[in-house]
Amino acid sequence: MKRKIIKKISLAIIGVLILFVIFFIYKNYQENQPKPFSNWRIEAKLLDASSSLAIANTKAELYSSNGIVCIKEPCPNEWRFWQGTSDDQGFFSFPGEFLESNADLSVAGYYHTGLMKIERNASGEWFIVLDRIKD
Repeated sequence: MKRKIIKKISLAIIGVLILFVIFFIYKNYQENQPKPFSNWRIEAKLLDASSSLAIANTKAELYSSNGIVCIKEPCPNEWRFWQGTSDDQGFFSFPGEFLESNADLSVAGYYHTGLMKIERNASGEWFIVLDRIKD
């Protein structure tokens, strides 16, 4: 009876160890894969949701992290920041690597939005629709 219990416990431990090995191999594989947008420069048109007009000549900021939230320092959350201004047609240019992370876009007078809301139209232009903050 004791041998059967010991055998079952041993098999469970071996199973858990195998799962850990598979997890770490997969994680290492993922981290070493090229990121699809790393070398891109993205130009996205900022659009007002209520009027569908471009948000031109306006300061815009991107904040991103790797999604890690911690309670105790040090926090390996790899915060990044990008700041720019949209041009006369409402285009805002930023590094493509922000598309690979948990990024938020901040534009004065508009609600913050996740960069995940970026879309592409039929002609290949990137755009982000923003909701105006109501007074």
